[in-house]
Amino acid sequence: MHLLLSRGKEIPYCNKCGAELKEGAKFCTSCGATQPIRKNPKQEKEAKRISFGGVFLIIIILLVGYIALDVYAINQLKVDTSVDSALNTLLNSKSQLSISSSRINTKVRLQNPTPIPIIMTNTELRASYGDIQFLEGGSGFLIMSPNSKKDVSIYAELHHLGALKAVGSGILDTITGLFAKKHTTRALSAGYYAKLGPIRIPLGDLR
Repeated sequence: MHLLLSRGKEIPYCNKCGAELKEGAKFCTSCGATQPIRKNPKQEKEAKRISFGGVFLIIIILLVGYIALDVYAINQLKVDTSVDSALNTLLNSKSQLSISSSRINTKVRLQNPTPIPIIMTNTELRASYGDIQFLEGGSGFLIMSPNSKKDVSIYAELHHLGALKAVGSGILDTITGLFAKKHTTRALSAGYYAKLGPIRIPLGDLR
């Protein structure tokens, strides 16, 4: 089927004998030749738009589904090295000293017991006494294979002033508690966390 323009209007005609056809005709009434189906440009654009939207929706669903599986798998992670052991290793390891802080490096072994590959944007290690934080660190981007173990290198910054404040506050709280016979609500806490973007998942906790 071919088109001719007449006064701005498209007129279909047979691509074999040239006879004028009705709009949407599948066969020529003059010669009987089969006519190719002409697609409406607007319908083609709409079909492409719907197709693109469908593909985009499938990608979003798959992405959200994997994130849900990833979060589930991260929650199943096992830390073979306990947080308190890691802290002791950090505090007793070789460090790069400065006036304000010490940079320390150590390793934590993680075990993925699930059949799901795990992606983490980073991990965090933090320790504090009440609201006084004296140790912070972690690792960078991590990928773990299904049913695997991984030794993760982590770094930490031990803040000297924060550590002194924590020790001083601990001693003061102890003395105050002895005389006032009242226990402080502040406590030493340490945690190791996995992060997936803004999602923060605890892997180990010591209080």
